[in-house]
Amino acid sequence: PVVLDTSGRPRPLDAVGRWVAPVPARFAPPAGFLPALTNPRRVALAGVSAHPDTVGHTILEKLWRCPSLAGNLVIIKPGATELLGVPCVPDVAALRDAPVDLLLLSLPAPIAAKVLSDLIAQGGGAQVVGLVAGGIGDGADTAGLGDRLAAELRAARAAGRWTPTVLGPNFLGHWVPAQNLDTSFIAEGKLPLHAHSGPLALLAQSGAFIVCRRSRNPRLRLGLGVSLGNQLDAALPDFLEALAGDESCRAVAAYMEGFAPGHLAATVSAALKLRARGVPLVLLRAGRTAAGQAAAASHTGAMAGDLVLERELLGRAGVKFADSLAAFDAAIAWLSVFPEMK
Repeated sequence: PVVLDTSGRPRPLDAVGRWVAPVPARFAPPAGFLPALTNPRRVALAGVSAHPDTVGHTILEKLWRCPSLAGNLVIIKPGATELLGVPCVPDVAALRDAPVDLLLLSLPAPIAAKVLSDLIAQGGGAQVVGLVAGGIGDGADTAGLGDRLAAELRAARAAGRWTPTVLGPNFLGHWVPAQNLDTSFIAEGKLPLHAHSGPLALLAQSGAFIVCRRSRNPRLRLGLGVSLGNQLDAALPDFLEALAGDESCRAVAAYMEGFAPGHLAATVSAALKLRARGVPLVLLRAGRTAAGQAAAASHTGAMAGDLVLERELLGRAGVKFADSLAAFDAAIAWLSVFPEMK
C-alpha cells in the first residue's frame, strides 16, 4: 500500500524502499558481431614478441592452428614488417582500409586503452576487439581508463558513429571447436582444444571458471565458449540476444558474478527470445552467500545485487538455475549432447 504525503511524494505504508538514480539508456554493441567471433576471416594481434612463453606469442600459436586463418593473420608491431612469418603493420591506422574481423590487444592496460581510443576515433578497422589485459574499469584502474573508454563508446553510438564491439577487459579468450579456433593464452599442453563441436554455448564472467569447466570435461560438446571478462561493453545480454538468432545454438549455460545497471532487464528480454525458440538457458549465479558475495566483489568488482529480484525476473523469463557447481556441471554435460531435455 502506498499513499501520498502532504508534498505529493508516494510513501509506502508497510515496506522499506530505496531510491535508485535512473539508469542512463544503454547503447548496446553493434548487432551482428557473433560471426566475427565464431568464423573470423582475418585476425590482428597486438602485443606479440618472439619469446615463446609470453601471452601474445601463446595466442599467436593458438591462431596458427585454425585452418581458416592461414594467411589471414596480421601483427601490429611498430618498426617491423614481419615477425614469426606473419606480416606486420605499424598501428591500427593500417587497419582502416584493410579491416579485420577480430583484433586482440595483448598489451598493458594504458597502451591497450589508447589503441582502442584510436580505433574508435578513426571510425573503422576491426569489428570486434578483445581486451586481454585487466586494469581497465576494475579496482586496479587508478587512471579511470574504463570510464573514459565507456564514455567514448557511448558518445560515438549516441551520435550514430561506428564503433567496434569490445570484449573484456580480462578477456581470457573464446573457443569454437568446429573451427579449431582458440584465442586463449592457456598453453595447448595444459588445455588442448578437442574438436568436439556441439549445440551448447557456454558463457562465463570469469575466465578461470570456463577454463575449469573445459578441464573437468574435455569432451564437452561446445559450439561456442566465451570468457566475458569485466563486460566493459559486450555483456551477457548481448551474447544471449545474438545467440537467440543463431539456429546452430540449441542450449546456453552461463556463469555470472553480478549484473551491471541495465543488464538485468536486457538479460530478461533476451531470455524470453531464447525461450520462444525452445533454447534452454541455465544460469549459475555467484554470490548467493556472504562468502560468495565477497569472492565475487574481490574478483571482478561485481555487485551481488538483489538476488531475490533477479531470480524472480529471470525465472519468469524461463531461466533455469543451478544451485551448485555440481548441478551446473551435470547440466552442461547433458545439454551439450541432448539439448532437447526438459
